[in-house]
Amino acid sequence: MRLPQPTIKSLEESINKYFSSLDNRAPVKISKVLRNIDLSPITKEASAHYNGDYHFKYPISAMMKATILMKMKELNQSQLIDYLSEEKTEALYLGFRRKHKVLIPNQRTFSHFLNYRLDDELRGITDNLAWFIRKEAEERGVIFEENIDNRKAFNNKSKRTIQRRKDEKLRTAIKFLKKNVYPHINLDIRHNAIYDKHKFLDLMTYIAFTNNSAESGSNFLKEDKPDIKFPNSDTLLYHLKKYENKESVEREFKSIFDINYRIAKARGLFRRKVDVAIDTTDLPFYGNKNTPMVLGIQPQRGTHHGYKYASICIVEKGIRFTLLALPIGQWDEIDEIFEKLIRYAKSKVKINRVYCDRWFYRTKTIKILKKYNLKFIIQAKKFSNIKRIIRENKGKEIIVDNIEISTQKCEKEVIRIFALPHRRDNKKKVVFATNIDVTESNAFLCGELFRRRWGIETSYRVKCDFRAKTSSKNYVIRLFHFLFSVMLYNTWVLLNAIVSIFLFGVLPKQPLITAKLFSAILYNPNT
Repeated sequence: MRLPQPTIKSLEESINKYFSSLDNRAPVKISKVLRNIDLSPITKEASAHYNGDYHFKYPISAMMKATILMKMKELNQSQLIDYLSEEKTEALYLGFRRKHKVLIPNQRTFSHFLNYRLDDELRGITDNLAWFIRKEAEERGVIFEENIDNRKAFNNKSKRTIQRRKDEKLRTAIKFLKKNVYPHINLDIRHNAIYDKHKFLDLMTYIAFTNNSAESGSNFLKEDKPDIKFPNSDTLLYHLKKYENKESVEREFKSIFDINYRIAKARGLFRRKVDVAIDTTDLPFYGNKNTPMVLGIQPQRGTHHGYKYASICIVEKGIRFTLLALPIGQWDEIDEIFEKLIRYAKSKVKINRVYCDRWFYRTKTIKILKKYNLKFIIQAKKFSNIKRIIRENKGKEIIVDNIEISTQKCEKEVIRIFALPHRRDNKKKVVFATNIDVTESNAFLCGELFRRRWGIETSYRVKCDFRAKTSSKNYVIRLFHFLFSVMLYNTWVLLNAIVSIFLFGVLPKQPLITAKLFSAILYNPNT
């Protein structure tokens, strides 16, 4: 059987039309996409394959759509039949229906269809349609809802069963994340290049998890996997230098953070209000202090110069997810960066409270938080007005009062402060500024809430384990490695949440999957 080219073109147009009607922010089921594809041109041409076959009761269109689903979800025949049996709505979307009942073929019937009913032409069409749907989704930023989060409980299962299902889900989830995240990293690899983009990404993942430089990492990787060819460090740096400026790197990773967020939201991770923290991190620099983007930082590891980044992170247990990270340069206004982070976070999640350290204790920051109607707790600097209040209330364990703060432009804000005994020295006070209704009776509770801010500090420490080393003075390359480490961290957090919810129905109290295991599977070229 030979299908005319216009028939193939009409199928692609129907896929394009459906994707154009979608809201890219909402995840979509693969079966829903297939439901909206009209395969009647194919079924008419292929009807001869079914003439006289009285015992075959399943529509060819449903069987072909099931074949495409199997290819896109990378299932075998047995897994496909089990999946359709559990997800009967999906089977209905594909067209497995007879007299208002769901009628799903068994594995033997489906195997017979694949081996004897699909000729080379039809098999090629299913392959091409699976590829075309995935390509269109990637280009339009559409996320497929793959039913990873089915909230099955394994609490009563044996450790061996849990481990087996954990390993299965881990590999499935990593494949899913790689398919949805990797395509959005643009390295401008030509079609005739010796190495495809995945080889470069596998190399970058390897050097990130081993904290190596590109040169050392590529050499180690070639020793570790001598049968697979990987690019060398010069080739990798050549492609990284193709980014025009830091803004192009920022835009690219912002879109990747969006992808990770939409995947997380599709699993129901951000349905409730969340607490967030904003903080900065410094990366030491040992070269010329006049190098672009190098700032003065707190002395560490033999230098007081380095690069600075600001980020906003969800600090709920089990999902300490970094929503956005931005670089800070010599001429950047910290208040503008702060507002960018707040504005972005508000567009993604419902914010319960915002936590900040003393670096953000300033009038403009507080005005921004009030502008967006956000509750906040900020550790306050002990300026003269606060020291005076502490002296006046000497002997009191808890101090609660209102103060007025202002800028050089006489912009004034009235805020509430509360002071608590320092954990390690009761003679000292730790002071916080807030717009929450704090009293002496609930001040300790508010102080405990602020301890959640340490979640962002923990995330920075973990991100260090995901960061490659580089001696390059090219800031674009340094920024790429930093944001790549944030992307890996988010993927690791998301993966732990997905697997934990799948196994136990709850977010993990501590990581189920170590960073080492995650890295071993992620950079494995066969994954």
